[in-house]
Amino acid sequence: MGKKAGRDNRFLVREAVAEDLPVMVDFLAKLALHVSGAPPQSLKESERDRLLQVLRKSLPDPDKLLVVADVPDVGLVGMGYLYVWRNQGIWEQAGEVEFTSGIIDDV
Repeated sequence: MGKKAGRDNRFLVREAVAEDLPVMVDFLAKLALHVSGAPPQSLKESERDRLLQVLRKSLPDPDKLLVVADVPDVGLVGMGYLYVWRNQGIWEQAGEVEFTSGIIDDV
């Protein structure tokens, strides 16, 4: 899906692929620092590896969708993590009820 951004620039929102994951980990780290108000810092290698593994496992999951915003000749400029969350409810007497929600995260 192509979208017009600004005047003459174009960006493409597309499903993420494995090659995008290192940049997405950097986005997640920057987002976490921004939200917490912490000063700039680097991820520990073990945390970087853990995040890569989490994102890698999400790629084939039918209940998860990783998307990126890609600008030709620039690279990735944004990301999003969408997933389906299922909950059986907390009340046994509710029976065979499953509550389903769509979550948009890490945009």
